[in-house]
Amino acid sequence: EPFYDSYPASVTLAGGDCSFVPLRYVPDGDSAKGLANTSRGWTLDVAALEAAIKPSTKLLVLNSPLNPTGKIFSRAELDAIAAVVVKHNLYVIADEVYDSLVYADGGPMTSFASLPGMFDRTITVGSVGKTFSVTGWKIGWALGPARLLSAMWLVTQFVNFCTTTPLQEALAEMFERAATNGYFERNISDLMTKRDRLATALDSVGLATIRPQGAYFLLADTSMLPQRLNETRVEGVPRGASNACASASVAVSRSVARTSVKSVRKAEMYTRAWTLAACRGCATESTTPCTLR
Repeated sequence: EPFYDSYPASVTLAGGDCSFVPLRYVPDGDSAKGLANTSRGWTLDVAALEAAIKPSTKLLVLNSPLNPTGKIFSRAELDAIAAVVVKHNLYVIADEVYDSLVYADGGPMTSFASLPGMFDRTITVGSVGKTFSVTGWKIGWALGPARLLSAMWLVTQFVNFCTTTPLQEALAEMFERAATNGYFERNISDLMTKRDRLATALDSVGLATIRPQGAYFLLADTSMLPQRLNETRVEGVPRGASNACASASVAVSRSVARTSVKSVRKAEMYTRAWTLAACRGCATESTTPCTLR
C-alpha cells in the first residue's frame, strides 16, 4: 500500500486472498536548502512484509515505479525483498509498466527479475499504454520462464482471446523508431517539466507535494482544503480513507497543464477566503486556519 486498485479485484477473481503491506512515508526534503520531498521517502518495513506472509501465501505483487506514489524501489530494497521471496518460496509479479517513465533525478531503475535467481520466480509485466501514451490500445507483454508463461497463454484464450493485429504491428514499428529517434528521452523530459510545473503550483498554495521518481502521478497533501474545492476544475483521486493525500496526473497536454495551474490558483482563492472566514472572531486576520476554531 498504496497500490493500483485493480490488484485486489484480480486476486479475488482468481479465488485468492490479499495481504497488504503499507509503506511508511518519512519526509526526505529540506526546505532550508530548497530540497523538495520525494517518493524516496516511502519506505518498506521488511519485517512487516514477512509478518504478512502466511503458510498459504504463493505470490508477491511488486510495482516499481509504484502507482500512485512514483516510488522506485532501490537496489537495497529489492535485494531485501528477494531474500524474503527465497526464504518463503514465493513467486513474483513485477509490474514494471512505468519502467520507461523514470525521471532524470529519480533513478536508477532496477528490474526485479534481473536480480540473481529471480528470473525463474518472476513474471515481469509491461504496457505499451504507459510506454507510448496509448492506454486505449490495451497491449502489454509478460516476460518470464516458459513454465510460468504457459499458464498465462491458456488463460488468455478465454479472457481477451486475441489482440488487434494492426496495433501489434504498429507497436513493433514504434519500438524500432523510438530506439533511434530520441523518443524516450524527449518524453521523460517533457513529463518532468510538467511534473515540476504542477508541483510548484501546488506547493505555492500550501498543498505540499511529494515529487515522484517515476510514472506520471503526483501526490499532494489536501488536509487543509475546504469543501468548496469541488467548485473548481481541479480533481484529485483520494489515496485512502485514512490519509489526506490526493493524486493528480502530469501526463496531460501543455494547454491542459496551464488550465490546471489556473484552477489551482482559483482553489487558492477559495482556501484563503475560507481561512479568513474561519477567523472572523479573531482580533486580526490570518491566512492560516485558526487554532481556536
